[in-house]
Amino acid sequence: MVVLCATIIKKQINLLPPNKQIATQEELCRRYEKTYLIHDGCDVSEAIFSIDLNHVILAKADSTQAVPRIDLDQLVAISFTSGSTGHSKPNEKTWNTFVESTRINRTYMLPESAQTINLLATVPAQHMWGLETSAIMALFIDVCVVDAMPFFPQDIHDVLHGMPSRRVMVSTPVYLCALVESGLQFPALDTVLCATSPLGRELASNVEQTFDTTLKEVW
Repeated sequence: MVVLCATIIKKQINLLPPNKQIATQEELCRRYEKTYLIHDGCDVSEAIFSIDLNHVILAKADSTQAVPRIDLDQLVAISFTSGSTGHSKPNEKTWNTFVESTRINRTYMLPESAQTINLLATVPAQHMWGLETSAIMALFIDVCVVDAMPFFPQDIHDVLHGMPSRRVMVSTPVYLCALVESGLQFPALDTVLCATSPLGRELASNVEQTFDTTLKEVW
């Protein structure tokens, strides 16, 4: 989220690759000039200038900064498809795209609440569904995003139990199926948001019973 905001303010563009493979890194560098890599620990191409955030010393701000004004037409990110049928297809996202998607998400997807909504996303932030919900949404509305990245059902179970009330989980049918079949006892959630692939009626019903919640599918 910090890197995303920093590049937007500097009027640079976030490239969101489908994976972290070195071949993918080098392909993007060939397609886009002046590309550099910011990461928090991964294998990187020696041909690319990179910054490992684990070795960056963060400075404390000396004063309060005014909220920057971003041009709605500014190109802020380019996401890529998985590329399973050939070269990854770029999908350009302007700042206005994120503003409008957040407005829609808030209106139709999140519960009405005077409290902060605590949100866990099981979707990677480099994918658009994960980016909109685990990074962009918290920039506009009163949402506290969990900074954990749980993968297995037990991990997700433990994180959810450690979250305060007004819990929302963002996930996918594959994850939700694994959670339902795990047999674990999960805490009640206000809402479960699901997207990325078709969700069967039976699984949707099982999710609502497992989490004592209302499931909303985006498609």
